[in-house]
Amino acid sequence: MKFFSFVMFFLCICLLTLGLATPLSVVYWRLIKYLRLEYDKVGIHMNFKIFLLLFVLLMYILGHIGVVLVNHFLGSFLSLLVFLIPSVIFRFVQRIRLSKFELQLPDALFLCSNSLKAGFSLLQAFEMVVREMNSPLHDEFERIVKDIRLGLCMEEALQNLRMRIKSDDVELFVTAVIIQLQMGGNLAELFQTIAGVIKERRRIQDQVKTMTSQGRLTGIVILVLPIALWFIVNTLDPNFFEPLNNNPIGVMIIVGAIVMEVLGVIMIRKICSIDF
Repeated sequence: MKFFSFVMFFLCICLLTLGLATPLSVVYWRLIKYLRLEYDKVGIHMNFKIFLLLFVLLMYILGHIGVVLVNHFLGSFLSLLVFLIPSVIFRFVQRIRLSKFELQLPDALFLCSNSLKAGFSLLQAFEMVVREMNSPLHDEFERIVKDIRLGLCMEEALQNLRMRIKSDDVELFVTAVIIQLQMGGNLAELFQTIAGVIKERRRIQDQVKTMTSQGRLTGIVILVLPIALWFIVNTLDPNFFEPLNNNPIGVMIIVGAIVMEVLGVIMIRKICSIDF
Protein backbone atom coordinates (compact mmCIF):
# COMPACT_ATOMS: atom_id res chain seq x y z
CA MET A 1 0.00 0.00 0.00
CA LYS A 2 2.81 2.37 0.83
CA PHE A 3 4.53 1.31 -2.40
CA PHE A 4 1.38 2.19 -4.39
CA SER A 5 1.17 5.61 -2.74
CA PHE A 6 4.82 6.24 -3.55
CA VAL A 7 4.25 5.21 -7.19
CA MET A 8 1.23 7.54 -7.46
CA PHE A 9 3.24 10.41 -6.03
CA PHE A 10 6.14 9.68 -8.40
CA LEU A 11 3.82 9.58 -11.43
CA CYS A 12 2.26 12.91 -10.40
CA ILE A 13 5.70 14.49 -10.15
CA CYS A 14 6.70 13.10 -13.55
CA LEU A 15 3.49 14.24 -15.23
CA LEU A 16 3.92 17.77 -13.90
CA THR A 17 7.66 18.08 -14.51
CA LEU A 18 8.90 15.74 -17.25
CA GLY A 19 5.90 14.88 -19.41
CA LEU A 20 7.16 11.25 -19.70
CA ALA A 21 6.32 10.87 -23.39
CA THR A 22 5.17 12.94 -26.33
CA PRO A 23 1.38 12.31 -25.94
CA LEU A 24 1.55 12.86 -22.20
CA SER A 25 3.75 15.92 -22.61
CA VAL A 26 1.16 17.49 -24.94
CA VAL A 27 -1.53 16.95 -22.33
CA TYR A 28 0.87 18.18 -19.67
CA TRP A 29 1.63 21.46 -21.44
CA ARG A 30 -2.01 22.08 -22.26
CA LEU A 31 -2.92 21.50 -18.63
CA ILE A 32 -0.17 23.84 -17.43
CA LYS A 33 -1.22 26.50 -19.98
CA TYR A 34 -4.85 26.23 -18.88
CA LEU A 35 -3.92 26.45 -15.20
CA ARG A 36 -1.66 29.42 -15.91
CA LEU A 37 -4.36 31.34 -17.79
CA GLU A 38 -6.98 30.66 -15.14
CA TYR A 39 -4.47 31.44 -12.40
CA ASP A 40 -3.74 34.86 -13.95
CA LYS A 41 -7.46 35.66 -14.17
CA VAL A 42 -7.98 34.90 -10.49
CA GLY A 43 -5.23 37.29 -9.36
CA ILE A 44 -3.88 35.14 -6.51
CA HIS A 45 -0.74 36.64 -4.96
CA MET A 46 1.24 33.41 -4.96
CA ASN A 47 4.08 32.05 -7.05
CA PHE A 48 2.70 29.78 -9.77
CA LYS A 49 5.34 27.10 -9.07
CA ILE A 50 4.28 26.98 -5.42
CA PHE A 51 0.68 26.62 -6.55
CA LEU A 52 1.66 23.65 -8.76
CA LEU A 53 3.55 22.08 -5.86
CA LEU A 54 0.49 22.38 -3.60
CA PHE A 55 -1.61 20.94 -6.43
CA VAL A 56 0.64 17.85 -6.63
CA LEU A 57 0.71 17.42 -2.83
CA LEU A 58 -3.09 17.56 -2.67
CA MET A 59 -3.25 14.97 -5.44
CA TYR A 60 -0.94 12.67 -3.48
CA ILE A 61 -2.74 13.17 -0.14
CA LEU A 62 -6.21 12.41 -1.53
CA GLY A 63 -4.87 9.38 -3.39
CA HIS A 64 -3.17 8.09 -0.25
CA ILE A 65 -6.35 8.59 1.82
CA GLY A 66 -8.37 6.65 -0.75
CA VAL A 67 -5.86 3.79 -0.75
CA VAL A 68 -5.70 3.58 3.05
CA LEU A 69 -9.45 3.80 3.69
CA VAL A 70 -10.86 1.79 0.77
CA ASN A 71 -8.81 0.44 -2.13
CA HIS A 72 -6.37 1.34 -4.89
CA PHE A 73 -9.11 2.17 -7.39
CA LEU A 74 -10.67 4.81 -5.15
CA GLY A 75 -7.21 6.23 -4.42
CA SER A 76 -6.54 6.63 -8.14
CA PHE A 77 -9.99 8.17 -8.65
CA LEU A 78 -9.51 10.70 -5.85
CA SER A 79 -6.06 11.66 -7.11
CA LEU A 80 -7.42 12.28 -10.60
CA LEU A 81 -10.40 14.15 -9.14
CA VAL A 82 -7.96 16.83 -7.99
CA PHE A 83 -7.75 18.03 -11.61
CA LEU A 84 -11.33 19.34 -11.26
CA ILE A 85 -10.65 21.26 -8.06
CA PRO A 86 -8.69 24.21 -9.56
CA SER A 87 -11.38 24.78 -12.20
CA VAL A 88 -14.16 24.91 -9.58
CA ILE A 89 -12.17 27.16 -7.25
CA PHE A 90 -11.05 29.43 -10.10
CA ARG A 91 -14.60 29.89 -11.39
CA PHE A 92 -15.89 30.75 -7.92
CA VAL A 93 -13.09 33.23 -7.19
CA GLN A 94 -13.38 34.77 -10.67
CA ARG A 95 -17.08 35.52 -10.19
CA ILE A 96 -16.40 37.28 -6.88
CA ARG A 97 -13.45 39.17 -8.33
CA LEU A 98 -15.37 40.17 -11.46
CA SER A 99 -18.24 41.52 -9.37
CA LYS A 100 -15.83 43.69 -7.34
CA PHE A 101 -14.06 44.86 -10.50
CA GLU A 102 -17.30 45.94 -12.20
CA LEU A 103 -18.34 47.76 -9.03
CA GLN A 104 -15.05 49.73 -8.96
CA LEU A 105 -14.82 50.47 -12.69
CA PRO A 106 -17.14 53.54 -12.84
CA ASP A 107 -15.21 55.26 -10.04
CA ALA A 108 -11.93 54.50 -11.81
CA LEU A 109 -13.28 55.98 -15.06
CA PHE A 110 -14.38 59.15 -13.28
CA LEU A 111 -10.90 59.37 -11.75
CA CYS A 112 -9.32 58.96 -15.21
CA SER A 113 -11.60 61.66 -16.60
CA ASN A 114 -10.65 64.14 -13.87
CA SER A 115 -6.96 63.31 -14.34
CA LEU A 116 -7.17 63.98 -18.08
CA LYS A 117 -8.96 67.28 -17.43
CA ALA A 118 -6.10 68.22 -15.09
CA GLY A 119 -3.62 67.78 -17.96
CA PHE A 120 -2.37 64.23 -17.34
CA SER A 121 -1.70 61.80 -20.17
CA LEU A 122 -3.70 58.58 -20.45
CA LEU A 123 -0.84 56.55 -18.96
CA GLN A 124 -0.55 58.97 -16.05
CA ALA A 125 -4.32 58.73 -15.53
CA PHE A 126 -4.00 54.94 -15.28
CA GLU A 127 -1.12 55.35 -12.82
CA MET A 128 -3.39 57.58 -10.72
CA VAL A 129 -5.99 54.79 -10.71
CA VAL A 130 -3.31 52.34 -9.55
CA ARG A 131 -2.39 54.63 -6.65
CA GLU A 132 -5.94 55.43 -5.54
CA MET A 133 -7.97 52.27 -6.15
CA ASN A 134 -7.95 48.94 -4.32
CA SER A 135 -7.79 45.38 -5.63
CA PRO A 136 -8.89 43.88 -7.96
CA LEU A 137 -9.07 46.97 -10.16
CA HIS A 138 -5.71 48.14 -8.80
CA ASP A 139 -4.07 44.88 -9.93
CA GLU A 140 -5.51 44.98 -13.45
CA PHE A 141 -4.63 48.61 -14.15
CA GLU A 142 -1.19 48.00 -12.70
CA ARG A 143 -0.71 45.26 -15.27
CA ILE A 144 -1.78 47.69 -18.01
CA VAL A 145 0.86 50.17 -16.85
CA LYS A 146 3.52 47.45 -16.66
CA ASP A 147 2.66 46.18 -20.15
CA ILE A 148 3.05 49.68 -21.58
CA ARG A 149 6.36 50.20 -19.80
CA LEU A 150 7.60 46.88 -21.19
CA GLY A 151 7.01 48.10 -24.73
CA LEU A 152 3.41 47.28 -25.60
CA CYS A 153 1.24 49.99 -27.10
CA MET A 154 -1.90 51.18 -25.35
CA GLU A 155 -4.18 49.18 -27.67
CA GLU A 156 -2.34 45.91 -26.97
CA ALA A 157 -2.35 46.50 -23.21
CA LEU A 158 -6.10 47.14 -23.29
CA GLN A 159 -6.65 44.04 -25.42
CA ASN A 160 -4.81 42.01 -22.77
CA LEU A 161 -7.20 43.44 -20.18
CA ARG A 162 -10.13 42.32 -22.31
CA MET A 163 -8.66 38.79 -22.47
CA ARG A 164 -8.23 38.61 -18.70
CA ILE A 165 -11.57 40.12 -17.69
CA LYS A 166 -14.60 38.67 -19.47
CA SER A 167 -17.14 41.40 -18.88
CA ASP A 168 -19.51 43.49 -20.98
CA ASP A 169 -18.42 46.61 -19.10
CA VAL A 170 -14.75 45.95 -19.87
CA GLU A 171 -15.65 45.19 -23.49
CA LEU A 172 -17.41 48.55 -23.74
CA PHE A 173 -14.53 50.38 -22.06
CA VAL A 174 -11.76 48.81 -24.16
CA THR A 175 -13.59 49.12 -27.48
CA ALA A 176 -14.52 52.76 -26.90
CA VAL A 177 -11.00 53.76 -25.81
CA ILE A 178 -9.31 51.99 -28.74
CA ILE A 179 -11.66 53.63 -31.26
CA GLN A 180 -11.15 57.01 -29.60
CA LEU A 181 -7.37 56.62 -29.68
CA GLN A 182 -7.45 55.73 -33.38
CA MET A 183 -10.00 58.34 -34.48
CA GLY A 184 -9.24 61.11 -31.98
CA GLY A 185 -11.55 62.91 -29.59
CA ASN A 186 -12.10 63.96 -26.00
CA LEU A 187 -11.10 61.02 -23.80
CA ALA A 188 -12.16 62.77 -20.59
CA GLU A 189 -15.72 63.15 -21.86
CA LEU A 190 -15.66 59.58 -23.16
CA PHE A 191 -14.69 58.21 -19.73
CA GLN A 192 -17.52 60.13 -18.08
CA THR A 193 -20.01 58.81 -20.63
CA ILE A 194 -18.88 55.20 -20.21
CA ALA A 195 -18.98 55.50 -16.40
CA GLY A 196 -22.55 56.86 -16.61
CA VAL A 197 -23.62 54.00 -18.90
CA ILE A 198 -22.08 51.38 -16.60
CA LYS A 199 -23.73 52.87 -13.51
CA GLU A 200 -27.10 52.94 -15.27
CA ARG A 201 -26.69 49.32 -16.34
CA ARG A 202 -25.80 48.41 -12.76
CA ARG A 203 -28.96 50.15 -11.51
CA ILE A 204 -31.11 48.27 -14.01
CA GLN A 205 -29.43 44.97 -13.10
CA ASP A 206 -30.18 45.52 -9.42
CA GLN A 207 -33.77 46.37 -10.26
CA VAL A 208 -34.14 43.22 -12.37
CA LYS A 209 -32.66 41.08 -9.57
CA THR A 210 -35.18 42.56 -7.14
CA MET A 211 -38.12 41.91 -9.48
CA THR A 212 -37.03 38.31 -10.20
CA SER A 213 -36.11 37.42 -6.62
CA GLN A 214 -39.45 35.67 -6.05
CA GLY A 215 -38.96 33.50 -9.13
CA ARG A 216 -35.40 32.57 -8.11
CA LEU A 217 -36.64 31.69 -4.62
CA THR A 218 -39.32 29.49 -6.20
CA GLY A 219 -36.60 27.64 -8.12
CA ILE A 220 -34.64 27.03 -4.92
CA VAL A 221 -37.76 25.73 -3.15
CA ILE A 222 -38.59 23.42 -6.07
CA LEU A 223 -35.05 22.04 -5.96
CA VAL A 224 -34.69 21.64 -2.19
CA LEU A 225 -38.20 20.71 -1.03
CA PRO A 226 -38.50 17.21 -2.64
CA ILE A 227 -35.01 16.25 -1.47
CA ALA A 228 -35.75 17.47 2.06
CA LEU A 229 -39.08 15.62 2.15
CA TRP A 230 -37.45 12.40 0.90
CA PHE A 231 -34.75 12.66 3.56
CA ILE A 232 -37.27 13.32 6.38
CA VAL A 233 -39.69 10.55 5.34
CA ASN A 234 -36.87 8.06 4.79
CA THR A 235 -35.49 8.88 8.25
CA LEU A 236 -38.87 8.42 9.95
CA ASP A 237 -39.82 5.27 8.00
CA PRO A 238 -36.96 3.62 6.05
CA ASN A 239 -39.37 1.16 4.40
CA PHE A 240 -41.77 3.81 3.09
CA PHE A 241 -40.18 4.02 -0.37
CA GLU A 242 -39.56 0.28 -0.76
CA PRO A 243 -42.53 -0.23 -3.17
CA LEU A 244 -41.05 2.37 -5.50
CA ASN A 245 -37.50 1.07 -5.28
CA ASN A 246 -38.42 -2.58 -5.93
CA ASN A 247 -40.96 -1.99 -8.71
CA PRO A 248 -39.92 -1.14 -12.31
CA ILE A 249 -42.85 1.25 -12.59
CA GLY A 250 -41.78 2.88 -9.34
CA VAL A 251 -38.25 3.33 -10.66
CA MET A 252 -39.69 4.94 -13.81
CA ILE A 253 -41.75 7.29 -11.62
CA ILE A 254 -38.64 8.29 -9.64
CA VAL A 255 -36.66 8.91 -12.84
CA GLY A 256 -39.53 10.93 -14.32
CA ALA A 257 -39.79 13.00 -11.14
CA ILE A 258 -36.05 13.75 -11.23
CA VAL A 259 -36.23 14.73 -14.91
CA MET A 260 -39.21 17.05 -14.32
CA GLU A 261 -37.45 18.51 -11.29
CA VAL A 262 -34.37 19.36 -13.37
CA LEU A 263 -36.47 20.74 -16.24
CA GLY A 264 -38.47 22.91 -13.82
CA VAL A 265 -35.32 24.41 -12.31
CA ILE A 266 -33.85 25.05 -15.78
CA MET A 267 -37.05 26.73 -17.00
CA ILE A 268 -37.28 28.97 -13.94
CA ARG A 269 -33.60 29.87 -14.34
CA LYS A 270 -34.17 30.79 -18.00
CA ILE A 271 -37.22 32.88 -17.15
CA CYS A 272 -35.42 34.79 -14.39
CA SER A 273 -32.24 35.36 -16.45
CA ILE A 274 -32.67 38.56 -18.45
CA ASP A 275 -29.97 39.63 -20.91
CA PHE A 276 -29.66 43.33 -21.68
